[in-house]
Amino acid sequence: VTADCFARLVKVESTKSVLPFTDNFFDLLPGQSKTVSMAWDPTLSQEEQMDSISVYSLSDVAMKKGRLSAARNKVKIYSSPVNLSNAAYHGKLAKDVKLKK
Repeated sequence: VTADCFARLVKVESTKSVLPFTDNFFDLLPGQSKTVSMAWDPTLSQEEQMDSISVYSLSDVAMKKGRLSAARNKVKIYSSPVNLSNAAYHGKLAKDVKLKK
């Protein structure tokens, strides 16, 4: 995956396979590239598996003009299962915990 501009929360997904990718939901800076792979799904042909893969980022979400449309898009983004689970997990962390590098 390569980006020619800043790409926020890049997501790689397959419409036909449930096998996990080596990485997902990452940011890319302009000119930066990242290799993402997944195991071969024996139930699919090589062509089927390759055609089922798509890549998009938060930058691909079309934002319409107007306060109501913007608010609706924010609700959609924030209420996605991934964002809700991240919020639940990070909300459990004590505020005085110091994270180690």
